[in-house]
Amino acid sequence: MKVGSSRMIPLEKFRDAEKYLQMWIGRLNNRPSVQKKVPDAVRKRRIAFIPVNMKKLDCEETVRGYMEKNFSVRSLTELDMKQLDRVYHYVSSIKSRTT
Repeated sequence: MKVGSSRMIPLEKFRDAEKYLQMWIGRLNNRPSVQKKVPDAVRKRRIAFIPVNMKKLDCEETVRGYMEKNFSVRSLTELDMKQLDRVYHYVSSIKSRTT
C-alpha cells in the first residue's frame, strides 16, 4: 500500500489491504514450524475459523455434507488435524470465491 501506517491507507484501498494482511497471516500460520510448535493453538484457530465463516458465507450444510462424505462425521471435534486442515482449506476456498 506504500504507506507508513494503517491510518494512512486510503478508504478505497482498505479492503485490498485487509485481504492482503489476512493472506499474509494465513501463510505464516500454515508454516510447518508453527504447526509443530503450537499444534493446540493452530487447532483452536482452525475450529474457530470454520464455523464463523460457514455462518457468514451461509454454507453450513455444504460444509457438513463435505465432512460427512469425506470423513463420516458432522462435528469438527471428531476430526484429526489432517482432516481439519482439509475442511479449513475447503471453507477458505469457498470464502475466496465469494470475496
